[in-house]
Amino acid sequence: MDKKNRFEKLKNLLRKESFYVILFLCLCVVASAAAISVRKAKADLTPPVADSSDDLPININDSSGNNVIDNADQVKNTNDKSNEEKSDNNKDANKTSQNTTQKSTTVSNTNTVKFNKPLDGTLLRKFSYGIEMVKVDTNNYESIKGIDISAKVGTDVVAVAEGIVEEVGEEDGDLSGWYVVIKHTNGMKSKYANLDSNIKVKKDQKVTQGAVIGKVGNTAKKFTNKDVGEHLKFQMVDSKGEQVDPLKYFTLKTQ
Repeated sequence: MDKKNRFEKLKNLLRKESFYVILFLCLCVVASAAAISVRKAKADLTPPVADSSDDLPININDSSGNNVIDNADQVKNTNDKSNEEKSDNNKDANKTSQNTTQKSTTVSNTNTVKFNKPLDGTLLRKFSYGIEMVKVDTNNYESIKGIDISAKVGTDVVAVAEGIVEEVGEEDGDLSGWYVVIKHTNGMKSKYANLDSNIKVKKDQKVTQGAVIGKVGNTAKKFTNKDVGEHLKFQMVDSKGEQVDPLKYFTLKTQ
């Protein structure tokens, strides 16, 4: 009976006080929601902490920032200039190397062999081939491929440089008498004509500079000893077969 009365009393109390209970619960819910909103708002207003790994912002009005950029440009420009100078230096070095190689090649083709005179004598007729025409007689003019050197018949004729005897013979189409042709180590050739028929060397024989190859003779049929005096006819051609002035390689006295 008592239990039933208590239950009825509690039931009546809850019926009477239910409005206040519901109001209290609503206030709790509203307070909780307000607290959560305020906390979220504070979190949004708090500035983020900069990460040390991120790039720092540059203030365009900060002079120190400008200095950093200017210095970087200066370093870049300096490096560019340095690279350009190195490139120019390399080009100059290459040009110098090429010029040196070309000069060395030229020297090896012409100056590695030093030529001496074929005999002691004076110059009778100078080289004029491709330069001027020389009067041969009243009606004829010719250019002279080599030079004529004054020398007595019987005078020894020597090789002007080391080489191999390429030809030994008489005449050769130019009526120059007995002759010898020597090919030298740089490709040039020397020819000795109006020699005595008693030649001292043979074809394919190796000769040294200064070796006697024959004697001055009187075998020429054109520009003979009677015409120009006792002499040696001497010619030189380069490695391309072009006639060259022998006096570029040695000197002679003139009459």
